[in-house]
Amino acid sequence: MTRYSSLFTQLESNVNVLAIGRRFAIAKPEENTFLLICKCSGKVRNTRNLPAVVGTRGDNDMTRHQEAPSILSHCPWRVRFKKQLDDQWVITDLIDEHHGHQLVGINPYAYAENRSLNEEAKKAMLALVKGSSATHTQIPDMVNVTYGTHILARDVASCARYIETLRKDGMVYRHVSVDNYFR
Repeated sequence: MTRYSSLFTQLESNVNVLAIGRRFAIAKPEENTFLLICKCSGKVRNTRNLPAVVGTRGDNDMTRHQEAPSILSHCPWRVRFKKQLDDQWVITDLIDEHHGHQLVGINPYAYAENRSLNEEAKKAMLALVKGSSATHTQIPDMVNVTYGTHILARDVASCARYIETLRKDGMVYRHVSVDNYFR
C-alpha cells in the first residue's frame, strides 16, 4: 500500500490544485482509500429530529431554538482512482458537479485543507510566534510573502495557543513542532 499511497498522494495533490482553482476543498473520507470528495459532501445530522425552521414545534413536541448552520450539503462531487496492472492510474468514477453550496466569491484558502506549509515556513512561523512582537495578523503576511504560502491569522493563533499550553504544562517549547496544524 505504501507504493500506491505515494503515487496517490501525487494524484491527490493535483486534484487539490484543481479544487483550489475552482474555489472548493477536497477531503479523503477514509485513510486508505483512493476516493476524493468535496468538503461539503455528506448529510447534516439531526439526531434529535428537530424541525428545520426555528421557532416551530415538531411531531415529537420539540422546538428548534436556533439555526443549525452546516457546510454539509449532499454535494455529489467526487473522483475515484484505481491502479491498473500496468501501473497506470485510471479514474473510475467522476462526478464533476456541485450542489447546495456556493463556489463564486469563496476564498479557497479559507478551507484548512487548501493551506499547507513547507518545513522552512513552519520554522519561520514558529520563530515569529515565540520570539517576536508581531501580531497574529502580521505573521501570516510575513510568512506568506516570504515563502509563498497561504496561512491565515487563525493558523498562527492556533500555533500560539499550542505553545502556550506547552509552556503552562512546564514543557520546554524549543522542540515544538507545528505539524499538528499543517500537513
